[in-house]
Amino acid sequence: MADNDSWKCRKCGHVNDPSAVRVSGMSFGGSFSSFVQDAQSKGVAAQEKLRKYCGNCGAERQKDCFIATAAFGSALAPEVVLLREYRDKELAQHRLGQWMIRTYEKFSPPLALWIERHSGMRPYVQRFFLYPLIKVIRRHNQTKV
Repeated sequence: MADNDSWKCRKCGHVNDPSAVRVSGMSFGGSFSSFVQDAQSKGVAAQEKLRKYCGNCGAERQKDCFIATAAFGSALAPEVVLLREYRDKELAQHRLGQWMIRTYEKFSPPLALWIERHSGMRPYVQRFFLYPLIKVIRRHNQTKV
């Protein structure tokens, strides 16, 4: 992938690289579909659109929970889904939460890679970090009802 802004679509596998699009001119490098041209013609910055939607299939980008996915072995694990939903529905709604998300997304990928490479650490990460966090989130969700 070209830079930190690039991402791979979970639906079709297409690698999206918003930095490859020149918004100021009409040069799209010839590799982007009518999706990008449509974004430009409607006055929507193509780069911003490609940060949120796949240029190949149009699927909305989903951000990963890097550490939880590495610790539980799947982005579809119920614990990972709970953490992702809390991030998207609660944290992302507030300025402090947005800062926490940006900080996490910046620093967690190397830690997640380390966890993947040292699978024996997964139970410790789950037990001492993720399960206590999940417990707090579940309590928070119960008090909201």
